[in-house]
Amino acid sequence: MNEIIEQQQDEVAEQQIAEKSQDKNADIKDFLDHFGIKKYKLCTSFLSHLFGMMFVKNPDAYIFVFKKPQKVPIHTHFVSTKVQCLFLDEDCSIIVSVVLDKNKRFVCEAPVKYLIELPMN
Repeated sequence: MNEIIEQQQDEVAEQQIAEKSQDKNADIKDFLDHFGIKKYKLCTSFLSHLFGMMFVKNPDAYIFVFKKPQKVPIHTHFVSTKVQCLFLDEDCSIIVSVVLDKNKRFVCEAPVKYLIELPMN
């Protein structure tokens, strides 16, 4: 009887883990909904991190998701507009908020899990 209960508990735990891993970015999506950000591009790959808003004429919000918290250097070379950058930790708390003009650089020294770039048209 105890073996059956333990097996059921294991199955429930596995299901919970599977549900969490299915939507790894649920926290950031809740954050975006809270602030009314509806149109955005989710950047999770190396290439999407590399290009971001560069060469885009009318960009939407860009959400960069990093595999683990890290220092994030960014620049606004080849970006057509001012950009507000929100650097967030794993709990989606804003660590740093900065507005960058065209052709500027910035490094967030605190470990960042998410970066949100909002065009300021």
